[in-house]
Formats: sequence, structure tokens, C-alpha cells
Amino acid sequence: MSEQHQRIGEILIGHGVPREYIELALKEQRVRGNKLLGEILLEMSLVNSETLAYCLAKQWKLNHFSLFKSDIQEGIIDDLGFIEEHGIVPIEQNGTAVRIGMVNPKDYRRRDAVHRYVKAKLGKHTEFSVVSNETFQRYLESLIRITDEEVVKPLSQGTDQSVAGLRLLLKKGIIERCSDIHIEPAVEGGRIKMRRNGILGMQTALDPNQYQTLMNIIRVRSGMNLVEKQMPQDGRIEGEFIGEEKYKPVDFRVSLIPNWSRSGNADSVVIRILDRRTSILPLEELGMNRAVLEFLNRAKNRSHGIIIFTGPTGSGKSTSIYSAMATVDTIRRAVVTVEDPVEYRNYLWKQIQITGNLKMADALRSILRHDPDIIFCGEIRDEESAKIAFDTANTGHLVFTTLHANDSIKAIPRLQALGIPNSMIEATVLGIVSQRLARVLCSCKAEDPQSSNGDVKRYRAVGCPKCNHTGYKGRTMIAEHFPLVQSTREALQYALDGNIFKARESAGANGIHDLLKDADTKLDNGIISVEERERVI
Repeated sequence: MSEQHQRIGEILIGHGVPREYIELALKEQRVRGNKLLGEILLEMSLVNSETLAYCLAKQWKLNHFSLFKSDIQEGIIDDLGFIEEHGIVPIEQNGTAVRIGMVNPKDYRRRDAVHRYVKAKLGKHTEFSVVSNETFQRYLESLIRITDEEVVKPLSQGTDQSVAGLRLLLKKGIIERCSDIHIEPAVEGGRIKMRRNGILGMQTALDPNQYQTLMNIIRVRSGMNLVEKQMPQDGRIEGEFIGEEKYKPVDFRVSLIPNWSRSGNADSVVIRILDRRTSILPLEELGMNRAVLEFLNRAKNRSHGIIIFTGPTGSGKSTSIYSAMATVDTIRRAVVTVEDPVEYRNYLWKQIQITGNLKMADALRSILRHDPDIIFCGEIRDEESAKIAFDTANTGHLVFTTLHANDSIKAIPRLQALGIPNSMIEATVLGIVSQRLARVLCSCKAEDPQSSNGDVKRYRAVGCPKCNHTGYKGRTMIAEHFPLVQSTREALQYALDGNIFKARESAGANGIHDLLKDADTKLDNGIISVEERERVI
């Protein structure tokens, strides 16, 4: 049967999606009736949006386009209303044609409208490609501009308008792909900062009235105690507060601490943005080097043991674990996660969120009665949770977890400090991955003669409209791994004895490359700059 006449389920199976996933989604479809198979597969996290779009493109004999892999040509169509109404992504144009991405090119009414628009405005014919809804939303958000003035102005007006100011601030954080929003006191009033691509930058200043108004609204909307002024508090704002359906899956975690200032105590707030609309990327697309990728592809299929990820806060550890677990056959293997907070939803996993009343150790004890095969337990922070995690991995379960350590080898003494015996480390740990996230140079980069070496060209950041004049666009992973295998036994023994230098030397002699080696490779390939290598390593 040709792909033109194949059902989408068969094409997905041919692309590597397990047949059992398709059968499960078909059963769900029979119950729900009014849902397309692709929609159900996405809702149940059985495929990601780019995989579905790619297979739909094959079924319809069209090309597939993804913003996660390619850039678009700017300025082809600038009518935001038309773009949003017809669900299009203008990709590129040449002398005779314009390539347009559509979420559903089989919507002939909209497709004909796009044909007519392009012919009338540009005098060219249209070639259609398939894009995922995620690519469309990302493109649409890149066109929206919320100025600092638009955020701040409502804070000087009445209560209803002031709420609109917080709503715009949160929306600005989402569309500019920020991980955190900081609101902190200044000498007079306050200031707003935003963290983009791991870098915190100044956004705007607030006068005393605007600052206090914003703090009061945040306290109310995040469910904090309005009377308590001396103690730290945590709260949450749901995405539906923004008032747009597409932002419902977004979650905002709010942390408030009293901050001393000359005028008395003043609140300092950090809002963590958890955008659960983002699909889990395949391991191959995270930017990790081949050695780390091959290790994880082997280790994730083991029946028991523990795989540890280390790195600073915000270095993508949880994302790597989700990507590794996303390809596990969840029909035949039961997956349970214990997290603080749950960052991605997967409706085939049992996901437990740590709260003030539920501790990590208690949750780990409870889930063992739910017959798990694979467990992801957030961060190991204390001896009790470390012991339970290792006992679990030692009794027929595969455990993924994270740990604060500067690199993979230094995780060994950290485990010792948490009370894990050497014999259990040797018997239970499958391997340790350490990672960082580095900003990727935009295509506007320029050669850096001072750091170039012979035939190897190195580049520096420049800045252009495509990268908001930062010189960087997106991030990639710098990673190393320390597998506990026969060839690294000597290195492990050195690490257990506290001789980190000799452990690293021995691992290197056996072909285990460290973070610096991976960073240098990406530097020599023109992916990152010297400054970025120095920042993250």
C-alpha cells in the first residue's frame, strides 16, 4: 500500500512508534468518538508534535518544516491577523513561489484563502508544507511584542487595570521564552528582571506605587498569606489567569522572600515559568555528544540500577531524563515519577508532585506498592531519600535521579557524603551524566581571529534582529558521562578514595571525555563562542 493511501497509524508505526501505542489510542478514540487519532496520540503523550507533523506530511505527500530544526525567512507576510486566523507559517520565498507551512493543509477553505492572499499581495504561487501546532504557536508568539510600558502602565491605575499589568508580564515571559521573572526592591520602588537562555537581564524599573501594587496582586493571585510579612512564602498562578485558552497548560511557581531595604522590609519575588505546552524532544535533538547519547540509549533499557544526572539548577537535567524515558515502552513498563514540581505531563505515567505535606522519602516508599518498573525521583537532597532511591534501584527497578555535583566524577564523593556505602555505589550506579546548557551562536556570528587557530575558525557573537541583537539563538548541551563499567573501575576506585584528579586522569585515558572536551568540540565547530565556553564550564 502506498503512503498516499496509508492510514496515519501505519505511517507512525513505520516511523518507529510502537504498534501498541496506536492500538491504545484507537481504543481511546472509539470511546471518545469525536477526536482525531493524532489529537489523542498528542494528548496521551504517545508521540510528540513534530513526529506527528512529519508523518502527516508523508501521508499527504508534502514537505515537513520545523522551527526547532530550521529558520524562516523574515518579512514575507506581516499581517498578524491573517497569520493567526489561517494557521500559517511563512517559511521562504523565491522568484516565483512562497513556501507556506500549515498545521492542516487539508483545510481547503483556508488553503484557498492563503493562495489568493499570496497571489494578490506577492504575485506568486504557493507551495504548502506541514508544520506542527507547536511550531505554529512558537512562530506566532515570536511576532507578538509586549513592551515594558504596556506592562508597567496599568500598575499606576485602578485594581482591574493593575491585574492586567501582571497578566501582561506573565504573557511577556512566556512569549519571550523566559524561565524566570524576578521582581525585587530598589532604592526607590523596584525593578523587573527576566532570565532568557540562562542569562538574567534587566527589564524595567518600577516606581514605589507600581512596585507595591504588583507585589500585592502577586500575593493575592498566587494564594499567599496577605498578613504574613516576615516569612518566606510559596504560591502558584495557573495559566488560565492570562485569559487565553492556549496558555492554560502553563504554570507559574511563585517564591517570595522578605528583603531588607532602607525603607524597611520589602518583598522579593521570583516567578518560575513552567510551559508544559512544549513537547519532549528526542535525546538526539538535545545536542548531547555521541558517547553520552549511546550510553543513555543502552542504560534506559536496563531492568535495574540508578542513572544520575548532575549539573547546576537550570542545566536541563530533568529535560534529559524526560527525553530518555519518553522512548520507554510504557505499555509493558510502569513508569512513576516523584517531582517538585511536575514539569511535563505524560498521561501514561503516574506522576506525583511533592508538597509541603508529602516528602520525597515518603513518596518513594509509597510508590513501591504500585509495582513500578522505572522511577524518576526528582533531586536527591538528603540521606533518607538517597538510601531509599538506592535500595529501590538495587531491588529490580530502574531509577533516574538528579544530584548537585560539579561534574560526573565528583558525584561519587557526594554520594558518600549522603551515606551511600562504596559497595552499593559500585553495585548499583549504571552511570553519571553531567551537563550544562550553552547558548548557540546566531547565524550572524563573525570570525574571532584572536581565538581561531590555523584551519580551525572560532566565532564571536554579533547580534541581529533575528536574535534580538544578543548574538545567540537557542541553547545546546555540553555533557560528559562516567559509566561504571569494567574499563572505568580504576577511575571509580580513585574517586571512592577521594582522589578526583587521578580519577579524571584514569577516565580520560580510557576514552571518557569531560565537559571541557565537549565544549571545545562545539567551539571548534562554530556552535558556541569562547565567552560562552568560559561561562558554562
